[in-house]
Amino acid sequence: MRTTRLLSGLWLLTVAGLIALWVWAAITLPASVPLHLDFSGEATRWGSRWELLGVLGVAALFTVGLPWVIAAVIRRGGALTFVNIPFKQWWLATPRREREVRHRLAVDMVAISMLTAWMFIGALGEVIALAGGPAAFGWFRWLWLSAMGVIFVYSVVASVLRYRPDKEWAG
Repeated sequence: MRTTRLLSGLWLLTVAGLIALWVWAAITLPASVPLHLDFSGEATRWGSRWELLGVLGVAALFTVGLPWVIAAVIRRGGALTFVNIPFKQWWLATPRREREVRHRLAVDMVAISMLTAWMFIGALGEVIALAGGPAAFGWFRWLWLSAMGVIFVYSVVASVLRYRPDKEWAG
C-alpha cells in the first residue's frame, strides 16, 4: 500500500511538471517548432506550435492519464477480463493471489505511466531547446532517451520475472 501511495504521489508531481511545461511552452514557443527529430537530434519536420501541443496533450491523456485511471479501477476490484496477465489462471486461483496481482498491476501501470510522462517532458524540453528556448533545456534529451530505455527494461523485467508463479505465493 505504501508503494502505491508513494508512486501515486510521484506520478502527481510528474504530471504537474508536464502540465506546467506544456503551459509554459504554449506561452513561449514560437509559431513554428520542430515536430520530428532524427537520431542525431536534428529537426526533420517543422510545424505549428499548436500541432505539437495538441498531439502531445491528446497523447498524454491516453498514455499518462488513462493508465492511472485503469490502475485505480483494478486496485478497487474492477474486472480483469481484458487484462493480459502472465499465468492469469494461477494468479486468480485464490483471493490472496488476486489481491497481490491487482497490487502489482496497479504499481506497474502507474510506474509506466509516470515514465511515459518523463519521456514527454524530455521530448517537449528538447523541442523548446531546438526552437531557441533556454540552453538549460538541452539536457532534456537525456531524460527523454533515458525514460524510453527504462520503460523498455521495466516492461521486459515485469513481463518475464514479476508475474512468474513462485513458492511464496503458492497458498
